[in-house]
Amino acid sequence: MDDNQITDRPERARPETGITADAPGGRVPALAAPPRRKMRWWMPAAVLVLMGGAIAFFLLTDRFDQATRSLAVKAACLAIVVLLALWYVFFTGLRWRTKLLLGSLGFLLAAAFLVGFRVDGATGDMGFRFVWRWAPPRDATLPQLAPSALSVGRDVTINALDFPQFLGPNRDAIIHPIIYAADWSSHPPRQVWRQPIGAGWGAFAVAGDLAITQEQRGDEELTVARDFKTGEPVWSHGNTVRFIDNTRMGGDGPRATPTIAGGKVFAHGATGILDCLDGATGKFLWTHDTLKESGEGNIQWGVSASPLVIDDLGLVVITLGSGGPGGAVAAYDVNTGERKWVAGTDKASYASPMLATLSGKRQVVVIGDKWVTGHDPAEGTVLWQYDWGSVPAKASQPPVLNGDSLLLTGGYGLKGVLLRVKHDGPSWTTEEVWTTGHMRTKFTTPVVLDHYAYGLNDGVLTCIDLDNEGSEVWQSGRAGQPDHFGHGQVLLWDNRMLVQSESGEIVLVWADPKGFQKFGVLPAFTSKTWNNPAVAGEYLFVRNDQEAACYDLTVIGEK
Repeated sequence: MDDNQITDRPERARPETGITADAPGGRVPALAAPPRRKMRWWMPAAVLVLMGGAIAFFLLTDRFDQATRSLAVKAACLAIVVLLALWYVFFTGLRWRTKLLLGSLGFLLAAAFLVGFRVDGATGDMGFRFVWRWAPPRDATLPQLAPSALSVGRDVTINALDFPQFLGPNRDAIIHPIIYAADWSSHPPRQVWRQPIGAGWGAFAVAGDLAITQEQRGDEELTVARDFKTGEPVWSHGNTVRFIDNTRMGGDGPRATPTIAGGKVFAHGATGILDCLDGATGKFLWTHDTLKESGEGNIQWGVSASPLVIDDLGLVVITLGSGGPGGAVAAYDVNTGERKWVAGTDKASYASPMLATLSGKRQVVVIGDKWVTGHDPAEGTVLWQYDWGSVPAKASQPPVLNGDSLLLTGGYGLKGVLLRVKHDGPSWTTEEVWTTGHMRTKFTTPVVLDHYAYGLNDGVLTCIDLDNEGSEVWQSGRAGQPDHFGHGQVLLWDNRMLVQSESGEIVLVWADPKGFQKFGVLPAFTSKTWNNPAVAGEYLFVRNDQEAACYDLTVIGEK
């Protein structure tokens, strides 16, 4: 076939000319291409304005706690991404090939982030920390401590200035006065020792010449006694368990602080294992898997309540797990480990049982998931209960006021309550005297001096007037401002406070209703610190989930 041969195939339109060659006259106009859809820029503009307004509302309002605001802002940002993606796919008018190319690129970047990174904890305000997904837990890189007991015991005699349990001698975050430096700018604390430590959010219990805490190293949950003066491990006892926080917000490992009493150490692990050890040697005495024996599941962020020892009754009291017929609170004989009583049905919270005298009667006060209850110490009988409502987590201890009242504080938007507890013969009653929105403590236990309470109100150090319905007297800096402490901890001695900030620094603050004053900053750590500090005599013991340290607090030349 030569080049001039005519075929019977019609010639297709040539896009570049818009004509065909086989029409009458040889040329006709082609069908016009459909007009391209407009980009509709008003849609993304509306999304940004509306969601930006929502973000501004959550950031500027005081109706919500900081964690709720943080989660709301993150949700709004995610909504912006989703809505802009929908606009891009359906309303931009771009060619599908272009949409597919850019959409695939965005999907691959998101997938690469999710595959490459994982959440490794969150701040109290729900700021997430990301690490490489294949990075091992930090505690797994530490040398393993072989469980060991001593043949020659160490001193665990409790002296007047020791710190033998959670929040101090009386479990109220108040320590006995000694000659401490009143101004750290001229007399900063002196570091005595610093040691790496396994994961965990408990504090030190200190007695005699030992400082004892719980920590996670790999698959071992350990109770470790360290030398008071060097921080070196002296003895350790381990259980092959690891509490894993599936939310990845709180981190793995134990949460509670051991209790030293009568020469023994009582440690309650995050999975519910209660161990009794000889304090001098670390020798194992008895144990109970409390959740397994009660038939209960664990709570979301693990067993966190520190054991309460009632010396004259020879009992150690703990809270249990998910609640129900298995009980909410249980007591064991300190010598034999025999269970003596179990009471209640409420789900456990993250607060610890405490011994208090209310309206003239000594009792065990328990903050549960929903109920606050008072129990007879010997029998466990519920004397009274108060419905405080259920929020994600309650962790603060309630100060006792005026012999018949409790200052209940919590986080997640829960209002503080001054609760009066009274009884007339066998009948008990509770009364809300007032409520306040100025002491939302979340992790912190407030401290009381005269008729003022001081605590971290959603991360802001705040003073409230207990004689004026919890009204605010003063506060330190808000989030993002100087003197914002985050969700740390507070200890009170005399008229001064040690404020352990969430970021790791320790700040010396005056406990004075006239205004906020600070007298020095100790840069103890540079990472998240939720653990309570402990003070025994002239020594300050601090730790987080990575390091532990000891400082000398005394005035130079006064020792």
